[in-house]
Amino acid sequence: MSDPKPLSTPARRRWCLPPPMLGAALFAAGCAQLPGSQAMPRLKMPEAFATAESFQAAQSSWPAEQWWTAYGDVQRNALIDEALQDAPDLQVATRSRSACR
Repeated sequence: MSDPKPLSTPARRRWCLPPPMLGAALFAAGCAQLPGSQAMPRLKMPEAFATAESFQAAQSSWPAEQWWTAYGDVQRNALIDEALQDAPDLQVATRSRSACR
């Protein structure tokens, strides 16, 4: 009886997966979630969430128009005044805000 002929190289490549592909396939299979393996969590009704309590905050006044002057920093005040004078968008917004009042 003769020894079986070994598979040729192309035939061997067709049936053998390269190790990285085999590793990726095993990794992906390990992450699969089988149906029915765990009990489905129960959905909560909207009333069960305490959103009305979690969004409560103390009432406070809106910041003053020149709120940065409260820091008492002369350099900051000068820089902000310079920025406001050279900002045409803010000038237009100020005019339209004044017109609305």
